[in-house]
Amino acid sequence: MKGISVIIASAIVIVISITAAYLVLNLGKPGTDRIKEMLLMQEAKDNLMSIDNAIRAVSEEGQGSTRDLRITVTGGYYTIDIENEAVVFSMDSFAQIIGIGVSKTENGINMRGEPGKVYLNLTYGNYNITDGLEFGKGTYILIVKNEGYANQKQIISIFV
Repeated sequence: MKGISVIIASAIVIVISITAAYLVLNLGKPGTDRIKEMLLMQEAKDNLMSIDNAIRAVSEEGQGSTRDLRITVTGGYYTIDIENEAVVFSMDSFAQIIGIGVSKTENGINMRGEPGKVYLNLTYGNYNITDGLEFGKGTYILIVKNEGYANQKQIISIFV
């Protein structure tokens, strides 16, 4: 009888330990997911600011001016939207770090939340952004080039 009570006590301790570990991991997961998404969004803001600085620099320097940018993307997806003359970043957001329907602007970057998604974009009214580039996870060398003027707008190409 003594041996059985030790086995039962050991089994109870193991079950309690497994349950506690499971609860800690599941209760802490939303917090870690939120932190990961916030870090990814900060990376996107930094990348967008680098692209914006390059666009403004080549714009000021005139036709033929170029900038090479090294961009590292750990998640999400970038698009050069030629119809809206914008550089757009999108990512899945399970923690919904920007609420659904919320739109705010920081440092010229418009951020908005949609169900399960977050979008960040830079829109240019005075530049004609060309070359509908799309890229995701990886490291890239982006070339930003001033192509001159057309229809009273500077033509800025962004390509890999």
